[in-house]
Formats: sequence, structure tokens, C-alpha cells
Amino acid sequence: MKLSVSVQAHPDRAELVKALTSSLDGEAPVAWDEEGPPNGNADRGWRTARAAWQLHDPDADWHLVLQDDAVPCADLLAGLSEALAHVPADAVVSAYLGRGGGNGYRWTPIVTGAEIAGASWVRSSKLSWGVAIILPAKLIGEMIEYCDRRHGVTDDMRIAGWAEKRRAEVWYPWPSLVDHRPVPSLTKHRAKDRVAWRHHQGSALELKWGGAVVTDPALRRRQPARSGPARAGR
Repeated sequence: MKLSVSVQAHPDRAELVKALTSSLDGEAPVAWDEEGPPNGNADRGWRTARAAWQLHDPDADWHLVLQDDAVPCADLLAGLSEALAHVPADAVVSAYLGRGGGNGYRWTPIVTGAEIAGASWVRSSKLSWGVAIILPAKLIGEMIEYCDRRHGVTDDMRIAGWAEKRRAEVWYPWPSLVDHRPVPSLTKHRAKDRVAWRHHQGSALELKWGGAVVTDPALRRRQPARSGPARAGR
């Protein structure tokens, strides 16, 4: 399973980017927003995200885009390379599942169930965060074509809209492998909304990925359970 990675970044966070890429053994090319001071403009944010997605390795099976305030656990890329063998080949994966303000009512019972089950994954119909999105490399061109038409929408919500349109499953590793660094948001999100429910503090290689999969009831209502890799428990 080959995974490539890139970083979506603003020059104001150059020191954070240096720390982030160092934690990834320097493997990640960076797409920089060179359009001036940050202003929260959604179309501008998409241009930087788009450039980051275009940095994917054409020979990769999957590509991860990290935002510049991401805090990965140790051995993130090696761990994800193992984890991705346990999800459907056309899924969307987010290495971060956050507390996120109005999302609390939706996610609280789901993550509680994941804790009780000792789950490896949370499986949903909804992509809610953009700090660490992973897509099948073969679908990146299709995603960009869709997102280019969604003017005035933030980059993560453009990708979420594309995923919903194609009825993709969204898989979240449990616990999260990425958190937000506690720095002010460039897009005016509140700090208390930018925290993972549970961020793994050790190496991603310590985790086992063939365990229970907790399914969001919204996905269960939307469609019957799909067949996936034999190792992905239901």
C-alpha cells in the first residue's frame, strides 16, 4: 500500500510547517498560499488545497493532505500505510475526528460506542474536518473537477460535498492519528472546536486495524452495509 503526502500551508506558519515536515522525516512537499496575509477567503483556501492535492505521487494508492497546524502521532505515514489496507478502496479517510462545536450531538454517542467496543474505526457518511484528509489517488482528479465548481465554499466542505455526492463512505481511524496544534485559526474557528476526541499519543505502528468498526447510524440509514475487505469487522 503506497501512501504519499503533502502539506497545505501559509507562510505565516513556516515554523510550524518545518516542525510538521520534520516529524514526517522530511517526506512532504508543501503547497504555499502566496496570496498575502490570511483573510479566510474560501476560494483562495481552495486554490492552496488544490495545489496540495496535485502534489500527490502518481504511483501512490492513496494521498494525504495535512494542513499546516496538524499534529501527527509518531510514525503516522507508516501506520496509515498499514491501516489503509483495512478500508474500501473507494473510501474517504480522515485521520482526525474532532469535537467541533455543533457536531458534538452527532458524534458523542458514536465515539462513546467506539470507546466501549475498543474499535479500530468509525465509519460514517460525513466528512466533517479538513486537517488530515486521505483520498484514493485515482479519485483526486474527479474530486478536483467537482470542487473547482463550488465557488465560495471552504476547501474541506467542497471535498465533503464531493464525497456525499458520490455516496462515499468516510472512515476515521480510532483513536485519531492527528490533532490540531493549539494556535489561532487562520479561518476564525474557535480553539475549543479544534480538538480531537482522542488523539493517539504513541506510535501509529502500535495500533491494530482489524478490530471493530463502529458505524454512524446516518450511514446505516442511508444504505445497506457494503462489503469491504475481509479484515474490516462490522
